[in-house]
Amino acid sequence: MSFYDDASLIMYPSGYKEDKIYSLKPTDGSGDLTFTRASTATRVNADGLIETSPVNLALYSEQFDNAAWGKLASVSITANATTSPNGTTTADYVTFSSSGTTTQLYQVITAQAIITQSLYIKYISGTGTGIRLSNGSDINYGLNLEFTNSGATLTGTAGTNVISYEIVNVGNNWFRVSLTYSYTNPEFNLYRYTGTGSDVYAIYGAQLNIGATAKPYFPTTDRLNVPRIDYTSGCGSLLLEKQSTNLVTYSEQFDNAAWTKSNTTVTANTATSPDGTQNADSIILSSGTSVKQIYSTAFSAISTSYAYSGFFKKNTHNIIQLLAGPTDIVNFDLTLGTFNSPSSTSAKIENFGNGWYRCTMLASGASSSISLVNVLAVDSLSSSRAAATSSTGTFYAWGAQLEAGSYATSYIPTLASSVTRLADSASKTGISSLIGQTEGTLFAEAYIDATENFRHVINVRDAGGTERILIYIRNTNKLRFQYPNASYDGVTITSGLYKVAITWSGTSVSFFTNGQKLATNTDFSKTLTFSQIEIGSYLDADQLGKGLKQALSFTTALSDAEAIALTTL
Repeated sequence: MSFYDDASLIMYPSGYKEDKIYSLKPTDGSGDLTFTRASTATRVNADGLIETSPVNLALYSEQFDNAAWGKLASVSITANATTSPNGTTTADYVTFSSSGTTTQLYQVITAQAIITQSLYIKYISGTGTGIRLSNGSDINYGLNLEFTNSGATLTGTAGTNVISYEIVNVGNNWFRVSLTYSYTNPEFNLYRYTGTGSDVYAIYGAQLNIGATAKPYFPTTDRLNVPRIDYTSGCGSLLLEKQSTNLVTYSEQFDNAAWTKSNTTVTANTATSPDGTQNADSIILSSGTSVKQIYSTAFSAISTSYAYSGFFKKNTHNIIQLLAGPTDIVNFDLTLGTFNSPSSTSAKIENFGNGWYRCTMLASGASSSISLVNVLAVDSLSSSRAAATSSTGTFYAWGAQLEAGSYATSYIPTLASSVTRLADSASKTGISSLIGQTEGTLFAEAYIDATENFRHVINVRDAGGTERILIYIRNTNKLRFQYPNASYDGVTITSGLYKVAITWSGTSVSFFTNGQKLATNTDFSKTLTFSQIEIGSYLDADQLGKGLKQALSFTTALSDAEAIALTTL
């Protein structure tokens, strides 16, 4: 059989937009999943770089009449006035009735990095041809644009602080204009700097993205509820995480006063970080024998366990120590990618390429207040807590994070205050026809962290949640199956990639993992209708924490041989 031909619902995380994950089947949209998170987040993209999701930092990127876009002086917007570059009537007209920096269409963005600002623009009518796309009203961070009277040609002149710019003809007299600069909290700004009377331009697709090139345009409204396809494992999977808060402030700005320097100095923005921009800092060790460290203070309200992590890279010094809590330390070798924990604290080191490692210290039974977190230079993996060193040299640091919980979640950037990333949720209601009722099969392929308790992979259930089929992790490393009337403990597992399935027909229910049939029970009993599916959580709780590669539902029970074939890695 062809599993994909016979499946009633196929979720493979490739197509998505705000609030939605497209299903490959059905193709009419009836199986598309509703996605919520209500906050922005980060992911590892296909190039292996950490990026904000969505990449577009601008709000309401096509709705210039929205209040998110400020209008100064003689600026007016006509919504959905003409055909946009994507062929839909979603481009707006912007009319400038006077010129100068007091006549603006603008939006202020919170960011601190190398920024690329882009916009699709088309000349419609008017007497003047001088329009400026810029960061604020400063010509040094702007691009003066000149259209021909026919609008068929567009040229640009860049300000002195523009790193680069590009004007691309995308057809039908539309141009995508982009400029790159380095700025803190940039302002997306468009205004007419020469001419009299009224000039009208069609505009579409405003975008600010971190990095030195204009990334593919991603439409936004409030920038929330955007699914994350994560490539940490090298293959795209849907990232589904619990809510978490990064308590460290200025997580990338170690030169800020929020980080105390002891026998060290910091030089900002000296190396390319894991997000692909030059925003990683050098930690420079002083001469002499002493404790050489940077630390951030005054954390509290972590009562059970915590994860303290950061991204580090060797320059001329390669052994660092993470220190937190009353006794917890871990030493990391940034050359070999190894670690040692003299305090027996759990740890993890992950290779992020280009010499970068994410070093994580995991502590359980934490006190109710963690007064500080430290990054130190030490001499060896066996170094004791806060050991003095005579070493000199430098290493690079970026992306510090302290969060409650027993594992490190995806990176959460901060500036002056802590930042919370809300929980991911992916589900679909009202699809009883796509879920087997008297018989059926439920399948998922996912990365599972076996060290976690109550992490849900996939489930189908009735509207009230009274009856459900549920595949999840319980008791730290047990793969468990729950179904109407009973449950099955499954097997003890280790962290990794798993293919799991459950089949049911009549009173018989069977369980499969990675090409093996685990058991068959004959105590399946269902009275209510399965009408919805949830992926990576149950009742919007106990998120998977890792990536889900695919999920399938069948309205028939696969045979044992078919289920074994489907779940074989």
